[in-house]
Order: sequence, then C-alpha cells, then structure tokens
Amino acid sequence: MATPAQNPEIQLGFGARPQGNAVALFGADIFVVGADEHSDIQQSLYSTDLGFASTTLGNKSSWSNSRLTLPNGFAPQTKGGCALAIQSGEVPALYLFWNQPDLWKESNNAGVMVSSLTSVTPPPGSSSAPTDWLAGFVLCDENNLPFALQDGASVSAVSLGSQAFLVGMVQPFPIENGKLMDFAMVGVYYVADQQPTKTITSSAGVFGSWPARNGSSTARSAAEIGALLPPVAGRSGISLGNRIGLAIVPQVSDADSSNNLARHGDGPDADHGRRERIEQGVVPGCAHLAA
Repeated sequence: MATPAQNPEIQLGFGARPQGNAVALFGADIFVVGADEHSDIQQSLYSTDLGFASTTLGNKSSWSNSRLTLPNGFAPQTKGGCALAIQSGEVPALYLFWNQPDLWKESNNAGVMVSSLTSVTPPPGSSSAPTDWLAGFVLCDENNLPFALQDGASVSAVSLGSQAFLVGMVQPFPIENGKLMDFAMVGVYYVADQQPTKTITSSAGVFGSWPARNGSSTARSAAEIGALLPPVAGRSGISLGNRIGLAIVPQVSDADSSNNLARHGDGPDADHGRRERIEQGVVPGCAHLAA
C-alpha cells in the first residue's frame, strides 16, 4: 500500500493554510491544524481506517473540517505556525500550542496559548471535526509571566517523556537604549504545573496559567547560536526570523553513567539532569534547537 510520503502529488481535501500546518496522529485520526487566510485556526481530521490511497486522501469528503473552538465559544487565531504534541500515558492527550494575536492589547503583542483534548467525538450524524477541546492556558515563563511575542512568531513543541513538553519560540528582549534583540527561547513544561485557578486576564478572556519548570529555560541570541554551528566559508553570521524548530534526537551515552537516559527520563533525578543539558542547548534524548 502506498503511503502519503510515497505520493508527494496528493492534494489533501481542504483549503490553503498560508502559514503551514501542524500534523499529528492521535488515536486512529490524523490531525492537520493551521490558520487560514483570515488567521482563523482550522482543524482537519482524517480517519486512518480509510487507508492511504491517493484517491481517498485527496477526496474532500474523507476529511472532517471545521474552525477550532474552545469552551465558551472562544475561537483561536494565529498569524504564525502552531504546534501539535502528544502526551502519552494512561490517558493520552493531544496538545495544541499557538501564538494568539493581540492577546495583550496594551502593548499590541501576541501571547502563547495551549489547549488539549483526550478524545475525538464528532457530533452524532455530523462529519464535523471534534468540538471537545478543553479550556485554554496562557503559557508563561518560570516566573509565571506571560510571553509577549510578535504577531507572526511561530511556536514549536515536542513531547518530553510522558509528563512534559519542550516548547520553543523567538522573543524580542530589550538589551540597551531600548534596542530589541531576538532570542530563541526554550523551556520545559510539565503537565502537573498547569494552574487552572491562577488565572490571567487577556483580551481574549480569562485563562489559567502554565509556567515553565524552574531552572529549565534557556535563551540564545543569534550570535550565540551561530557560535555553536560548524564554520562555513563565506558566512559572516546568522539571524533569527519568526520561526523556531525543535527536533528529537537519540541520546548518545558516554563513559559517564550519569549521562544515562534511564536516569534522566522521568525519575527523581530528571530535572537536575535536564537542567544541565538545557544550559548546553541539548536536552537528554530529545532536543536540538533550530531557528
């Protein structure tokens, strides 16, 4: 049977998404989520029970398409790329991370938000995509302060074991004389650290907060990232745009047994081990940064 990767000519059965899509396989469904030309976040679902024939994947009727909405009718938007990541465990959950435009009206800045779902339950007799996304959270730094990003900035996220996510974004910071410099920000977010009762008021409503785990975050300027890269003839430097990428890589062990992934997975020593490696730009068993 041909797979989508073997059929690059397949045109999927939904409209254009200018900022691209986040894609995840959750249960028996493929989720494809991204913003349309009006910055409204749209979700498209495809049941793998239908198979992967190009005629089926390219058939509009094979896809359930709808605008993504949260409880109380809040409909997320973004002018950048969003991210999907899966929390495994006894009750798996699919998490969506996005950059909500104008979340902070007083500064005209966007903010990072996240929502999740644990099941796919389309309305009876309907081909619509699910409406059971849970209440959103505002993503914050280690001090529980919300991020303020440019509208077009993208958010990247990957699963870190069964209890946490690694989340990255590009954020401008003042450095001197009011001048702003872009930094690539990466932090670890444990599901257990969500604070639904410690709310934050925004232009989009009131939401719970989700701070990064203490000591887990790092920020790198373009110059610092460039210094980590192999030298290339003719390259005088690098610059950061609005996009950031996080990738999973295998853990490479050395002679030091403390560099053992089993020890630094989800056990009691996990935070300490991850913190040491995050400061080096690498998280055990998982992440390298690309901006």
